[in-house]
Amino acid sequence: MIISGGSRCNYTFFAKHLMNAQDNERIEVKEIRGLVSDNVREALREMDAIGSGTGAKNTFYHADINPRAYEHLTPEQWDFAVDKLERNLGLEGHARFIVEHTKDDRIHRHVVWSRVDPDTMTVVSDSHNFRVHEQTSRELEEHFGHEPVASSLTRENGEKRPDRRPANWEVFRGQRSHIDPQDVKREVTELWQQADSGAAFAAALDAHGYVLCMGERRVFVVLDAAGDSHSLARRIEGVNTAALRERMADIDSDALPSVSEGRDIIAQHRQAAEDANRRAIDPAQLVSAIAPAPPKLPGDPGFSYLANIHDDEPAPLWTVDDIIAANANRKNDAGVAGNARERISDYAAPINDALMAGEDVPARDGLSWYMRMQTVLANTIESVADWSRQRYQSFVENLRWNREDTRDNPDKSEPEIGG
Repeated sequence: MIISGGSRCNYTFFAKHLMNAQDNERIEVKEIRGLVSDNVREALREMDAIGSGTGAKNTFYHADINPRAYEHLTPEQWDFAVDKLERNLGLEGHARFIVEHTKDDRIHRHVVWSRVDPDTMTVVSDSHNFRVHEQTSRELEEHFGHEPVASSLTRENGEKRPDRRPANWEVFRGQRSHIDPQDVKREVTELWQQADSGAAFAAALDAHGYVLCMGERRVFVVLDAAGDSHSLARRIEGVNTAALRERMADIDSDALPSVSEGRDIIAQHRQAAEDANRRAIDPAQLVSAIAPAPPKLPGDPGFSYLANIHDDEPAPLWTVDDIIAANANRKNDAGVAGNARERISDYAAPINDALMAGEDVPARDGLSWYMRMQTVLANTIESVADWSRQRYQSFVENLRWNREDTRDNPDKSEPEIGG
């Protein structure tokens, strides 16, 4: 069992994180205790309001309890685990709420407590919280009969310290960028193992979209595609800083970009990729080549009619769905119902092949040109609409969950300090 957590203050961020239905198969609020609020966001806001009167920055404590995937706890065992952790942290009786997440068929729980003692209006210390987490994990494993997880703080003589897990703020950052720090570690470790020198490793990082930089404390840093920084020594499994420096001795560290300059390089790469995509598919040029002017259709837009593409007063454009609907009940020469989408595809195939090969476009009647143009336009408009809808929804979501204070930034959260 693994328990992690720490004192927090950015309640709007954590409200979004705890109720993130996109990354979890199921979310259930199991308990809200000692608070007037009846939902997670308002409960966090209430904790923040109470804590603001104490002058403390981090007004609540967030912890998550993670059994192994095959270790299923009963409701009574979950209650026992939460209460045990609460007592060990010195938060017994404090206002709290519990949220259960199911992800990849594995259940874990998040617990958030107010750090403010309701009787004295003082803030409970969070010193040595790492040690408390580990101590509680061992006690629960023994109580439930679970296999102990390798300890990161205490171990037998000669026993290897387990690899350090990404910090919570790195996990939260990865959820936002959709780049899991564990995935970064696996890929960077593989590149490290395949390279026989620092120069070869740096080239492999570049080829896979990473930017090698020099951090502020003269340590190697790698930026992912989102521009987020990772300490290189922590993203190579089984390699410490000394071994990293030895392998990278052939790299001129003074020639490496800073993190800020590296982010500019990432932005340039992203812009270049977007420009290349736009040049690769230019709907305007394709439509112009296929149909110089929008045609006016006769009363029945059936396939047997020819479109007049030279009409001085072109009619409004029909959509592909309009054409399909108009031809839905139409019979072809064999007496079988016409399938507009198949007919469009039949007309489009030789045109597409000719365009891709740089050859002359085969001659077609006006209506086939029109229908091909409409297909291209409809697909383009649909793609633009989907993109616009996603950007708008993201904009609205950011507005909704935007912090209502500027005291904390998850990306710049200080590392948790424990025993």
